Amino acid sequence: MLDEVEDLADVFFIGGSLMTEDALDETLDRLKSRVDKPCILFPGSAIQVSRKADALLMLSLISGRNAELLIGQQVIAAPRIKAFGLETLSVGYMLVDGGRATTLMQKLWKVLLVSFIIQRNLQDYHSISRGKKTPDLITDYYRRD
Repeated sequence: MLDEVEDLADVFFIGGSLMTEDALDETLDRLKSRVDKPCILFPGSAIQVSRKADALLMLSLISGRNAELLIGQQVIAAPRIKAFGLETLSVGYMLVDGGRATTLMQKLWKVLLVSFIIQRNLQDYHSISRGKKTPDLITDYYRRD
């Protein structure tokens, strides 16, 4: 099947939000041993840089307010990119609302929810220790509908 895909492709993009550094190198090794096309990194973070790639998309997320994704990860990755001698292709990209939360937003919501629950539990603990009854956070949240 890879042979059929190789005939249709000019390059292969490798990367993503959840790929680990070890998986990246292994993926590049396997792919490069089977195809004769450039393998270009599409990094999800600064750790997704490998000397085994042919080039790297220097991504800049221009649709958000997060400076870390606009320039921060690039600054962190730059010394490794230079040391590896990787060709870079500057790319600005925009995320367009497709009706679903992005992976980053899902993670942020989880962190915010856990933080809120911890804060609320501390408040409940202090209220109970003072003899005051407080409502159950989760039950109250779902009763709002």
